[in-house]
Amino acid sequence: PTAAAATKPVLRPEIALDPVEWSNSRLGEECLNTHRFLSREDARAKIVSWRRGYNESRPHLSFGWLTTVEHAASTAKITAE
Repeated sequence: PTAAAATKPVLRPEIALDPVEWSNSRLGEECLNTHRFLSREDARAKIVSWRRGYNESRPHLSFGWLTTVEHAASTAKITAE
């Protein structure tokens, strides 16, 4: 095993993932494991694109199947009222 593999934390399935762990898990499953990075700049661009799609375009269960943009807008509207 590589040094990176040796330092990777072991997640116990009986413990629910917090939002950051969940996001990092998704990043690994859906972005890092499916793209080939040709350079640091290429990796940065692909990861930024994936995060934007995940955070801005994709509906999330925790927001009642709204995107984060829709959720933020509805929260701002409720707060303003």
